[in-house]
Amino acid sequence: LWRARPYLSAPRRSLSVARNWLRYTLWVTPTTLLNQASVTAVAPFVASLYGAGFAGQFSLATRMLAMPSALVGQAIATVLFPKVARMTREGRPTLLAVQSVASALASIAWPTFAVTALLGPELFALVFGAEWHEAGVVAAILSPWLAWSLVSSPVSSVATVRNRLSQLLVLGLLEASLRFGSLALGMANGDWMISLAAYSAVGCLISVYTVAWVLRLSGGGLLGWLKSWGAWTWAFIAAVIALAAVKSMLPLVVFVPLALVLCGLGGLAAMRGLIQMVKG
Repeated sequence: LWRARPYLSAPRRSLSVARNWLRYTLWVTPTTLLNQASVTAVAPFVASLYGAGFAGQFSLATRMLAMPSALVGQAIATVLFPKVARMTREGRPTLLAVQSVASALASIAWPTFAVTALLGPELFALVFGAEWHEAGVVAAILSPWLAWSLVSSPVSSVATVRNRLSQLLVLGLLEASLRFGSLALGMANGDWMISLAAYSAVGCLISVYTVAWVLRLSGGGLLGWLKSWGAWTWAFIAAVIALAAVKSMLPLVVFVPLALVLCGLGGLAAMRGLIQMVKG
């Protein structure tokens, strides 16, 4: 009888696995559908509020910026998810792995989106034509959110590994509500810049919260991770903010070279940091 015991328990294990997968599907499917709906419904919603012309500008800006970020994020997530799942099953700490991935993504995000934050209008006008200058303004306003989103989106897979599926759904509902609500803020006076600033701020807050939550699930915290950035990263972010603040005061022949040099230095420092991280 003892020889048959493993075979008798096999159906129970199969039933348990089936229940877990069913639960996973029931929670993940509405979360995925909600995220897709919130993305595809934004442009029609913007068109209903501010007209088809501005919706076209908005769509071009978000498409040009969000698509590369989504591809990078998805590639990182497909690597991080199984790694963290394996470490969790083996009872090994996952904090260093999560922090390392988050830091690598931040190193890519900050200099990349600093370019669009500082030179978005000029770049869009140069590449697509002067009539798309407004899309560059949209890209500049949304750059902080998309930078944080590049970090938060891949690491959010850790919450799935930790079986926090219901919290992910609630977070998705909250994000969608706040994003659509923020877009309607400028409706009263027709000022889309107020709406976009609120839209970007909401995205930043949700993304920062997601990173903090995932780090907490991994046994760490947001402050500890932020302290690990180093003085150069903070100096770069401060320089980008300062240069953006004085953009209207400087002639383009002065501002553009300054922005390019700053972003170039940021990119080189990020590449050096990534190489050191890989070697380490």
